[in-house]
Amino acid sequence: MISDKTILPPNLRTCIILTLILLLGGVASCTDRQKSMTAYLDRGQVLFEQGDYVKAKLEFKNVLQIEPKSVAAYYFLGQIAEKEQDWKQSFALYTKVVELDPNHYEARLKMGQLYLLGGNIDKAREMVDAVLVSRPEDMDARTLRAMILVREGKETQAVELVRDVLEKDKSQIQAVIVLSSLYLKLGQSDEGEAVLKEGLKNNPDNAVLYLTYAQYAVSRKQPDKAAEMLRKLVIL
Repeated sequence: MISDKTILPPNLRTCIILTLILLLGGVASCTDRQKSMTAYLDRGQVLFEQGDYVKAKLEFKNVLQIEPKSVAAYYFLGQIAEKEQDWKQSFALYTKVVELDPNHYEARLKMGQLYLLGGNIDKAREMVDAVLVSRPEDMDARTLRAMILVREGKETQAVELVRDVLEKDKSQIQAVIVLSSLYLKLGQSDEGEAVLKEGLKNNPDNAVLYLTYAQYAVSRKQPDKAAEMLRKLVIL
């Protein structure tokens, strides 16, 4: 044990001082890097929520300069690429997220949606089933499973599944759209319109539902109803 009365050789004393400087400097450096990364991530998330995707993208790339394995940064960048309709880039970024975190269910569902968009039903099913194994009541996953059933020509099963989703969670906008579209496809347009009305009753500020209802009205040759929905959309 070294006491305050211990006389150390000059060389040893210098070595200890240098070691302490290096250790403490490393701790400070790590702390600063962590603070910077958190600040970049927080700013990026705020900008993302504000719809400023260009600036948000820069913040998330700054995060990756500090931590190249940041799952959050890759996931946000994937969402930005998706909003920019850069499907190839968004798929690559979501793939990276799942590579870094195999239990990132949101990224798996995003990949499933993109597989379905590209017509690869088997891979889409593989992605959604991987989520449902661990989270059988995940409403987003069940809605995507219903969309896959539609592509497989199993409309009746899809209707049953998506109706169950909406009974359990009335905020599932995608489920409202899927079910109303299914009813229209099956020639049950009144039931489809009822689904949209109920969806808007439960989610009165959702712009996507107003636009969907307007498109639905156009398909039913109801221009006045379509115009009404568009007016409501404008004043949101």
